This record gives sequence, structure tokens and C-alpha cells, in this order.
Amino acid sequence: MVDIVVLGDIHGCSRFLENALSKLRGSSIRNIYCVGDCISRGPDSFGVIQKCISHGVISVRGNHEDTFIKKIAASKTSGQFFLEESLAKLVVSDIMLYLAAMPLFILVDKILITHAGLPPDRFNMTAHELIKTLNKRQDSPSLFNEGMLRFIDYYLMYSKESNCKILDGYYQVFGHVVTNDPIITNQYASIDTGCGYQNGRLSGIIADSKSGKVKEVLQWSG
Repeated sequence: MVDIVVLGDIHGCSRFLENALSKLRGSSIRNIYCVGDCISRGPDSFGVIQKCISHGVISVRGNHEDTFIKKIAASKTSGQFFLEESLAKLVVSDIMLYLAAMPLFILVDKILITHAGLPPDRFNMTAHELIKTLNKRQDSPSLFNEGMLRFIDYYLMYSKESNCKILDGYYQVFGHVVTNDPIITNQYASIDTGCGYQNGRLSGIIADSKSGKVKEVLQWSG
């Protein structure tokens, strides 16, 4: 049994993240992951990424990280550079290296972590076929765009189909679309509960990566 923690979208709310890390500090869990969108919307994206780096939190790339990285890349060719003040602080070497290294997915034993679930055209793939395809995507950043991150509504609909494989033997964890409370099923966990919005919370799960089962649902406020 290997317990891991997966955090939902943090969206620049460093106090929420600090509360989560403080609670986890007394546990034996050392592997902490995030579903992406660590930055933007909240007041302290810089503080969030600093805490992620110092505590070894590994995150997939969300659409907010992707947009930010593309803005930086575009500025190198166009000479234009427009960022809100809270994000401008991120343009330092260690922060940029952390953001640029964010993968599109993380596979931990039986748990697959993505930002927004999987697109409908991947549902009937076997796990190995899907991972192979995602690896190709990860090697081709030009194929990654915000449109590919906006398929969670389809996921929630198609996941009810009885003939859908949904990664046989793998458990999906993702965020991206805000829900009032985490949605936990026997196939997936949707854990974005509005951190960065008024009255939003940071949610997460403790899961056994070997069995792919959720053991506990966690929530923190600021």
C-alpha cells in the first residue's frame, strides 16, 4: 500500500495550500500531487509555486499554466510582454523551470492524474494505448491547447456508458470544472471545488496508488 495525496486546482491561493501542507506535515504521506491550475485568479501565484517547489509537490499542467507559458514564449518573438502583476513575479528561473516541466499527465501505479480528464475519443482505448498516445502529446507541445483541456463535461456524460472502458484498472483524478463538493465515483475523482473564487475551497484526496482506491476526501479553506 502506497498512500498519495492529490490536490485540486489551487489558483494562486497560497494560504489554502499552506493549510493543506500543514495538516499533511504530521502524516507519513510524502507523495503530493496536484491536478494543475496552480496559478492565476488568486492573489499569490508566486507563493503557491514556491511552496510546491519547496515541498516537492508535483503538478500536471493546467490551462492556466499553459496560457502563461505560451505568453512568455510569444514575448520572445514579438517583443510584447503583458502579464498581470501577480503573474509577472513568476518570471524567474526556478519558477519557470518548474512550470515548463509540468507534464500533461502523471501515472502513479493505478492512478492517472490529468487536469481535466480524458477526451471522449480516448475512452475506448486500453490503458496502454492511451498512455502511449499521451506520451506522444507530451512530446509535441504544439498539440496541446486549451481546447484539449475542456472535455470534462463530456467525460462526466460518457463515463455513464456501460460499454466504455475508461482505462480498465486505472483510477482517474482531475479538476478544471468547479463543483460544490468533490465528486468521487469508483472510476474517477473530480476535485476542483472553487479555490480562488468567493467561498471556494481547496479539496484533495488520499488514495492508495496500488489499488487505485480513494481512502479519504480532504478540504481546506483560507
